[in-house]
Amino acid sequence: MGAKTGRDEIVAEIVANKGWRTEIQQRCGITRQAIDNWRQVPPERARIVSDVTGYPLHILRPDVFPDPT
Repeated sequence: MGAKTGRDEIVAEIVANKGWRTEIQQRCGITRQAIDNWRQVPPERARIVSDVTGYPLHILRPDVFPDPT
């Protein structure tokens, strides 16, 4: 997690990447502010975030999705 924000690095990347944030926001039907408030990717949003960013589920939320290897 980022030391200053308490936000994990992937969420920080999503917030910094306006294209990703906009697509996630539209596909999830949530506001930009909702994403800005994430500390981690919510498990119920992980599949959409994975589709948009290319990050595998087990990287986005290793506590929820086990590494398939």
